[in-house]
Amino acid sequence: MRLIILGASGLIGGQLYRDAMADSRKVIGTYGRNARDGMRPFDITKDSLNDKLGQIGPEDIVFLMAARIDMNWVKDNPEESRAINIDGAKRIIDKVNAAGAIILYISSEAIFDGVDGGYVETSLPHPLTLYGRQKLEIENYIKDASKDWCIVRTGWTVGRDNFGHNPISATYHTLKRPGAKMAEDNIFTITDVRDTSRAILKLMNQNKRGLYHVASNPPVCRTELADWIMDSSKHRALMNYETVQFKDLTFSEPRPAKSWISNKKLVKEIDQSFIPPRQIAEEIVAQIEADIEEPERTSI
Repeated sequence: MRLIILGASGLIGGQLYRDAMADSRKVIGTYGRNARDGMRPFDITKDSLNDKLGQIGPEDIVFLMAARIDMNWVKDNPEESRAINIDGAKRIIDKVNAAGAIILYISSEAIFDGVDGGYVETSLPHPLTLYGRQKLEIENYIKDASKDWCIVRTGWTVGRDNFGHNPISATYHTLKRPGAKMAEDNIFTITDVRDTSRAILKLMNQNKRGLYHVASNPPVCRTELADWIMDSSKHRALMNYETVQFKDLTFSEPRPAKSWISNKKLVKEIDQSFIPPRQIAEEIVAQIEADIEEPERTSI
């Protein structure tokens, strides 16, 4: 069995690639725009799986993680994002299905409208963003077209070496700017990428199929996260915020306030545990502040 990770240069894909390699699995990782040592270039919009990665067979697992995930970019570039997130994904799914291989797709809590929160796998999706609609379209395509599949929905997933889409880092820097606003009714999950990777490998090792929510519970509200950051920061005196409601914040398109997902099914079926979100926040704050101070020490 080979594990073929399309999008192994991303946060989740990269962790999964490293963990699978550490387990001495047969792994092929690909990258699109960001080259990585040991990985192969692959464009899901035009490259052939068989030509680039070797003949795909029914014993293989293909992890479809190659996507554009920045909601603002997706909204501002609807045609280009569709070429990647929809058309590219569908052509890969079709090839995987034709080979009789297993497809594992990474989806998102963004498929929910965030009115209630605590969504389970059977909850009715209602995405507010173009990104969420794209994710839901591929979910439905897999359910209709594939026989051997697993869909993993995630929330905010954070790592220690990639702060590009990290709510902890974003909140930290916002707190240091004048006029910071934190919505007390903005509720989400924060999951360490190492837990996400471990859960995905468990699902595959245990031959699980279907739909799973992989996210740490309980969820976190934005003001709670802000307080954790301030409590653990050496620069607390420079931080402050105004408590607001989510509806008072402005976005380029409607965003879900409470789209967090429940992990009860996952925890019950594979006995998965998660690092507490407060511990994650404290560790990332410490790393941010160490990274800020390191150039000063180096220059002396």
